[in-house]
Amino acid sequence: MATGIIGLVVAVANHIRVNKMKRIDEWREASIDLDKGRKAANSLLDEMDATHKSRIAVQSATGQSRGGNAIRFENSYAEDLEEAQSLEKQFKEIDPQRFEGMAVETLVRRRIKIASLADQVEGLRDKYVKSVEKDDKERDNIRSDMRERMSPRQ
Repeated sequence: MATGIIGLVVAVANHIRVNKMKRIDEWREASIDLDKGRKAANSLLDEMDATHKSRIAVQSATGQSRGGNAIRFENSYAEDLEEAQSLEKQFKEIDPQRFEGMAVETLVRRRIKIASLADQVEGLRDKYVKSVEKDDKERDNIRSDMRERMSPRQ
């Protein structure tokens, strides 16, 4: 009978220790995820601004600054800017100091929320990276056209 009680006490002690280790691991991972997400959200606004300026320059160079595509881009940019600012605000509202006392299940849910926000940031970033690539191709086309016009004719 003594071995059964001792086994129970050891099992409970191990369970408590394992849960404590899980909580520490989840807390650390949640803090790392939050830090990465905050950095990504902060840099997203700068990247969006640079992309906006790039698109304006290309549209001006091609004479399309008042066309339907320019208006659609401006509207889309305004909506995306609001979303990016909202995501940045949501990241700022998450307090990593509160992670310390949370249960493992709560920390897992918090990490899922952080990952979801980070995915939204990444989706916006991808959209604007593709836009910059499109602008770069358009710039190459403009340069190529200018070289053709400037080359001596035979």
